[in-house]
Amino acid sequence: MSSDTAVVSADTKIVDKVAQHYNAQQESGLAERAKSRIFYLRNFNNWMKSMLISDYLKRIRSEQKDDAPINVLDLCCGKGGDLLKWKKGSINKLICADIADNSVKQCEVRYKEMLDRSRNERRHGSDLFTAEFITADCTKERLKNLYKEKDTKFDLVSCQFSFHYSFESIEQADMMLKNACECLKPGGYFIGTTPNCYELVKRLRAAPEMTFGNDVYQITFNTPDKENVPLFGGQYDFHLEGVVDCPEFLVYFPALKKMAEKYGMVLDLEKPFADYFDEKLNTNDGRGLIGRMQALECDIVNGTGSGVSLSNTALMKKTANIDIRFTADAKLRLHQRSSKSNLTDSDSDAQVLCIECHGFMPEIEPYPADEDVELMGKEESDYSAAQEAYKKTQTDDGSDNSRHKHLKVGTLSQAEWEATTVYIVFAFRKDKESTVIKTDDSKKAITGVKRPLSSDRHDDDDDQFNTKMCKT
Repeated sequence: MSSDTAVVSADTKIVDKVAQHYNAQQESGLAERAKSRIFYLRNFNNWMKSMLISDYLKRIRSEQKDDAPINVLDLCCGKGGDLLKWKKGSINKLICADIADNSVKQCEVRYKEMLDRSRNERRHGSDLFTAEFITADCTKERLKNLYKEKDTKFDLVSCQFSFHYSFESIEQADMMLKNACECLKPGGYFIGTTPNCYELVKRLRAAPEMTFGNDVYQITFNTPDKENVPLFGGQYDFHLEGVVDCPEFLVYFPALKKMAEKYGMVLDLEKPFADYFDEKLNTNDGRGLIGRMQALECDIVNGTGSGVSLSNTALMKKTANIDIRFTADAKLRLHQRSSKSNLTDSDSDAQVLCIECHGFMPEIEPYPADEDVELMGKEESDYSAAQEAYKKTQTDDGSDNSRHKHLKVGTLSQAEWEATTVYIVFAFRKDKESTVIKTDDSKKAITGVKRPLSSDRHDDDDDQFNTKMCKT
């Protein structure tokens, strides 16, 4: 990256564009969302968030000496897409903050609806957490001054798919970190999801122009030089089909890690989506949840081998023990349930997968698709990995094997997989009370970095960055 930070756009133009974009987003029901080209991608990303949030809530509880209440800050909360996660996590207090006023209002409406339902459930001991809602630019306003209780402390802060907006300038990134970290209890966690700077630059440098993507996502960089992307203000325009269409900023993770140190934060997790998916799919919680959340495009098969047909318009209650074979692209493994199928796989990475699915589901589309079903992907290459996985269920001579002919392959289309793998999950732990350094001092240190951003992560990235950060 170049040593100079990019000039920040005039005042609040970009901030206003982001706020206007999210304020204009209309609330849509499940039936409408099911029609979206990225229905499964959104569910997949939601599953990733669920696993991350669940992991750290469990860790917080395991590290508590007693059954203490858990307080959470949902930073850049949007319309409250994670409210149910907080309910299932049995937290005690939630503060939601976001720049988009309409989104905050919708979040509060959702919460009040949950509260009404919870009152009816209280006879079963189901109390809902308390909550407050704040409309503020988390990159420019100190949230601590806006809390109803100024001495509020958090066990967990979550910032999902939003932290990158703060890297427009060092001052904004520092304020976002201050909001995330200054009210964390020692031992508390700051978790999130954000685009992977190494993956973005890798794809940028592989593209003939300053744009890359497919029919699901499109990214266009506004920097004039692929080899010198600024530490802050590295702007690109991100388009995700029907969901996002606004400017974002590259988050150089070693810079984030170094800046977080002044708030007493130590990196606990930094992992690409593909790796985190592979890890969490092999857990009992992950296997069960990915089916319930419809996070992959797939068919379901019951224990007797006959297909289960579910209506696409009317939601039907159905309970089934199902076998699903998952792939996401050619690099993902085939996960097979060998205990019932008696199949063997020469791939040493093949793993056992069994999902039990309960509840309400719209139609889950299979691969291969039935004659009257259209798959989400529009290109034949979108399902090349699924084709290979499906072939593994057939006999060598190509004829149907009666034991396997009703099995279907669960997958994301290639285009969706390319979109979701631009992200990473991350987590920081607060190990001590911080001694806050002035933003100006941080800026002086960070702007001493002259190393261009490589398209690949190297083990010595952080060491090189830290050495140059310390030069004054």
